[in-house]
Amino acid sequence: MSLRKICGRGCATLAALATLAVSVPGYATSVQEMSIVDLLNHSQSIVAGRVEKVTDGFDAKGVP
Repeated sequence: MSLRKICGRGCATLAALATLAVSVPGYATSVQEMSIVDLLNHSQSIVAGRVEKVTDGFDAKGVP
């Protein structure tokens, strides 16, 4: 087998493994379920407000 074939197969295998590693979803290692009361007790500040205007975030020139 030539060096070119070996390198080609190695690169293809490496690319396949990299694609597989990127495509696997990641999850948090620990999740603590909290009720609304727990969230309020653990919060440092609570903000209340009212939405006055909603836009898509683009200006007249189409720039975000």
